[in-house]
Amino acid sequence: MALREDQILRYSRQILLREVGGRGQESLLAGTARLDGIGASGLTAAAYLAGGGTPVSGAGSLTLGPWAPGFLMGPSDVGLPVTEALAREVPALNPDAGAVGQGLALIHI
Repeated sequence: MALREDQILRYSRQILLREVGGRGQESLLAGTARLDGIGASGLTAAAYLAGGGTPVSGAGSLTLGPWAPGFLMGPSDVGLPVTEALAREVPALNPDAGAVGQGLALIHI
């Protein structure tokens, strides 16, 4: 997968890192992550993954509690299923992270 010009601009700071580079960024964009369990730390991880271009989905039938508003979610998201809230908020944060497929990385938080 070759990076488009807009992606090169968006991820230029990561691409410049020797540890990531262009190939690493392509891998981030090609992968997916599924959060198993959610909380403030899980939403923070989801936001950072999505910011890097990795699609993120929720697992199970968990709902967002009163702790959810903050870094990624707003007050209107409280009570929503995690999968629904992530499906709406992740693409809004980064359109490259919008297409969530089968989770390759399972993150326990």
